[in-house]
Amino acid sequence: MVSSSSSATNTLINLMALPISKLTSHLLSILSTIAANKKEWDRVDALVKMWIFGTITQNLTQSVHKKNQNAYDLWDSLENLFHDNKDAREMQLDQELWNITQGDSTINAYCTQIKNLVDLLENIEVVVPEKNLVNYTINGLNPRFDHIASPPPYPVSYIIGNTIHLGS
Repeated sequence: MVSSSSSATNTLINLMALPISKLTSHLLSILSTIAANKKEWDRVDALVKMWIFGTITQNLTQSVHKKNQNAYDLWDSLENLFHDNKDAREMQLDQELWNITQGDSTINAYCTQIKNLVDLLENIEVVVPEKNLVNYTINGLNPRFDHIASPPPYPVSYIIGNTIHLGS
């Protein structure tokens, strides 16, 4: 049985016994493979960076671009920038939800605006409770829908109680 240290020693002796031309040839083939892989890596890295820069604004590009930056570093800069702004973005979107009004738009367009704002909040990991969505939607309705937004003429407990009593 040959130990790993004696195996390593044998490999070293075999390499030393190679003529210098074969050793050089072997090392050059390894280096050319590494260089080819590096060229391919650099090409793909450049494509990813072009895609990222093509999808963000000019101001954002100027904020995150650094000399000799690879795609991973660029993505990391973007992630950190947006993570740092998460609280401010949450406050801005929440304020937009609070102030949204239907105006002259259709109910469908109005609800789509609300859904888009909620989706943006979910993208930054903020959950909007359903009861808040109902309040935002009702509060911003066009005045012609006041009959929907107004409270019922009887207390909710009275309506629920009568419904239960009628069902018995």
